[in-house]
Amino acid sequence: MADNVRYELETVRVKDLPPRTVYRQDAGIPVGLSRLVQAGKSGAVVDTYRLKYVEGRLAARSKLNRSIYRAQDAIFAVNPADARAGRPETPPSPQGRTPAEPI
Repeated sequence: MADNVRYELETVRVKDLPPRTVYRQDAGIPVGLSRLVQAGKSGAVVDTYRLKYVEGRLAARSKLNRSIYRAQDAIFAVNPADARAGRPETPPSPQGRTPAEPI
């Protein structure tokens, strides 16, 4: 590599992925109250680029990778009689999609 050429890496946060809120049933929790079981954490979509500098000036920028870091759910315990307890813990299956037939 020539002395006047250098490379750097650049990461760009493209999108934040918010955590879901999940409710779990716990009869020990009074109706109307909730207890935090696990704090949620945001996820992100991140692109990585390689930057090429020639004589100190940017000569090329090429995308190397896109990484997706999944969010962690926020989990709350609620009484089974609480209306929130009826919400599903897992996301519903996509509508209009049928499983592929085995070959």
